[in-house]
Amino acid sequence: MEPHHSSAARRRKTFFDCGSGSKCGAEAALLPAVKLLSWNVNGMRSILGKGFGGYLAREEPDVLCIQETKARREQVEHDFQGWHVFWNAAQRPGYSGTAVLSRKKPLSVENGIGRAEHDSEGRVITAEFPEFFLVNVYTPNSQRELTRL
Repeated sequence: MEPHHSSAARRRKTFFDCGSGSKCGAEAALLPAVKLLSWNVNGMRSILGKGFGGYLAREEPDVLCIQETKARREQVEHDFQGWHVFWNAAQRPGYSGTAVLSRKKPLSVENGIGRAEHDSEGRVITAEFPEFFLVNVYTPNSQRELTRL
């Protein structure tokens, strides 16, 4: 099953950079649009045989954020040719995990948030691009009494 995304997620020609302290308006710098998609796949290996390659070709995202990969990179038999791929797998096999696929190489990529109890689950990847920071997060279920927060 492919992810649902609204018409607002469709490619735009440009977006505005208002800069720090400036007002958006005629003086705003015009930057190239970036098509960002996010998909909770519930298992990266399971979607490979269900049209994943066709989905990427059809949607043409600049960046795809994936949650709940449930795999390490070496467990996924797929040719990601043309993509820069970054994984943050959980220490526990077959559990949670995130990935970022990007057409352009980010300036830097960092896994986690600096808290061992969360970082061991592979839930966060931050990628720095020249125009923006992208944070891919797979949020845990908070459980009763909010014990997971």
